[in-house]
Amino acid sequence: MFTTLASLFTRPGHTVREYVEGKRVEITNPLSLLVVVVLAFGFLEHYADYHLMDVVSGDRELARNLEHLLAEHPKIFYISMIPFYAVISFLLFRRAGHNFAEHIIMNVFRSVVLVVLTVIHLVTGALVNNLAVMVWVSRAFSIMGVVYGTWLIYQYFSPFYRNKLLLLLRALTAYLLPFVLFVFGWVIVEAAKG
Repeated sequence: MFTTLASLFTRPGHTVREYVEGKRVEITNPLSLLVVVVLAFGFLEHYADYHLMDVVSGDRELARNLEHLLAEHPKIFYISMIPFYAVISFLLFRRAGHNFAEHIIMNVFRSVVLVVLTVIHLVTGALVNNLAVMVWVSRAFSIMGVVYGTWLIYQYFSPFYRNKLLLLLRALTAYLLPFVLFVFGWVIVEAAKG
């Protein structure tokens, strides 16, 4: 498991592509890995004094509801987001010739690392215990998530596309678009409730 995590942090796209191509000897099953890191997140979130919502500057009620969803049902949240990311990456990278299941696998691995980053963020918040510092740390972790997600997708599809700038833009879109759509949908649902 730790070898897989190390590989996902150092060469994410190549690791995922190797797994999809059948080179699975030293790579942990992505769903098993996701369950382990989501359980760790749920446990830490439950017992931590620091909560991700503490650094939100916008609509705190909306953030509180999202944090409640993450705390009460982290597996459901992270697992339910995977198909949205997979659909977008499947549509943006059709030319690469990968089937939808391979996009699911890629996005499960992506989710694993994003949950690990969230756990590190949570632990950092519990240790630092300074809200002003944690606002900046939270922003840094958000940027790391975007950079990581884009890097994984870029690296995964790099053998299939010659135009690297277009590939980079597609990778960034494949990472950001599902999140933007989720937030938009979440805001609509919350507005309809109240």
